[in-house]
Amino acid sequence: MKIKYALCKNSVFFKFLLCGVYFTCPTYSILAQENDVKPISIILSVEADHSIPVNLKKYGVNGALLWSNYNYGDNELATLYEQIGISFSRFPGGTIGNFYNWKTGRFSCYKKTNALFEKRISGFNRRLNKTNTRYSINDFVSFIKKTGGDFTYVVNTMCETPKTNAALFKFMKASNVMLSHIEMSNEVYSSGYDWAFEGVESYLKSVEVNYLSIKDYYPDVKVGLVISPISFNSKQYPEKNGMLNNAWPKRLKLFDAAIAKSMHGDALIIHLYGNPYKNKIDFFGPETNKEHYLAVMGQFNKKFGISIEYLKLLGNNKPIWVTEWGVTTSAEKRHKKFKKYKKSNYQALFMASVLTSISLEKSIEIANYHILSDMWNVTERGVELSPIGKVLEFFLDVANKADNIYKVNISPSVVQNNKMAIKQDSGIKSLLFVSKAESYLFLINEQDRSYLIDTIKTENSIYSSYSVDEMFIKKNVFLNARVENKSLGVDRKLLYEIKPFSISRIKLQ
Repeated sequence: MKIKYALCKNSVFFKFLLCGVYFTCPTYSILAQENDVKPISIILSVEADHSIPVNLKKYGVNGALLWSNYNYGDNELATLYEQIGISFSRFPGGTIGNFYNWKTGRFSCYKKTNALFEKRISGFNRRLNKTNTRYSINDFVSFIKKTGGDFTYVVNTMCETPKTNAALFKFMKASNVMLSHIEMSNEVYSSGYDWAFEGVESYLKSVEVNYLSIKDYYPDVKVGLVISPISFNSKQYPEKNGMLNNAWPKRLKLFDAAIAKSMHGDALIIHLYGNPYKNKIDFFGPETNKEHYLAVMGQFNKKFGISIEYLKLLGNNKPIWVTEWGVTTSAEKRHKKFKKYKKSNYQALFMASVLTSISLEKSIEIANYHILSDMWNVTERGVELSPIGKVLEFFLDVANKADNIYKVNISPSVVQNNKMAIKQDSGIKSLLFVSKAESYLFLINEQDRSYLIDTIKTENSIYSSYSVDEMFIKKNVFLNARVENKSLGVDRKLLYEIKPFSISRIKLQ
């Protein structure tokens, strides 16, 4: 008999007896609450001294298209970018970037790999043959010029020679490509790549050779070096001073420490993925989209701040590039339930929450959602934006017009149990986009309960009215609510209810 973890709904500490053993309920049940709870009345206070310039590179996408129904030569893809508002991308992708031959548009390695990667390389090329598509750098260059965007390029230092890469930089320069961000291979810290880089020393030697080559053509390019996600994924936290934990795997520690100090790295790269199947006992695994979401949302809120602080200390405040973020799991669990969740409304709500955290983190210079092809669905009516694409569009529609972002503190309007503030990681988050013409307040409600906005406090008292666009999940479907031009009196009262599992965008004028 399969016992559902829904038994844990009302308490994360609830335990039950199964085969004589007590199990603690999974952490992703902590946000689940009853819908009939009275809304919490809250006050929003804009931090006037916490201003961050809007950076559209924080709303980028990982542009790996090998398994997509589009390639960079298709006009429809440029149309989708324009519709969503995307202006930053990543090419050719993550893992495939380690084997991409830019001259042929196929995948190969001049080194002897192991059996696993021989199989993967063959699989990449079979995919191209099956779909009869291209993975052409010429198409990508034309695409970037057409869309007017920027990008980070993953240079294949693993399976291409420095001479071949020098020819790539020369080609880009001759093609008038404005190359501003470079990544030196992808996830090289992994022990699976020990056939390519036995240790961090051999990797850094390849970085140095390619670094000198690219600086000949692009002296102002920024180079990012990837470190492990151990600070985010491990149960063992970084040490109190933010440094390496002795319990972490040796290879990861050596790579993190050496890469952070490298004089050839201008930024530290990290990949942040929620995994809904962290619990090794299968019958505790999530079933519904909501359960998948609660699992990854809990993970992110617990570890994001810790990881970022670790990177700041480790790299002595080098900029941080989150060139991949999203959800993932092991190959054997990428089944129908996970595939369904990846494009679901709940994953779109996760996206909104993470975008809020990333927007408010000054140290993050680049962030790319994984993966571009999750932005749309192919239906009988044609290509339509998925919930993921719609939420990114919801943010970029404002970000593309705004100048600055402000942090918004949330506190209960009635003090309870001496708690004066609600933390940004406690289930509701907020920020304010500001331009000369108007401002947009975003509130992300991660929980199955509602909030009532009592008052908004700002340094600027010019706002006299507000309008609301809201996306909220009900019965596993995104619904929309809209309020037009309500008066915001001198007392700054909104009295607007934020629905459970929702993204609210409030225009202030």
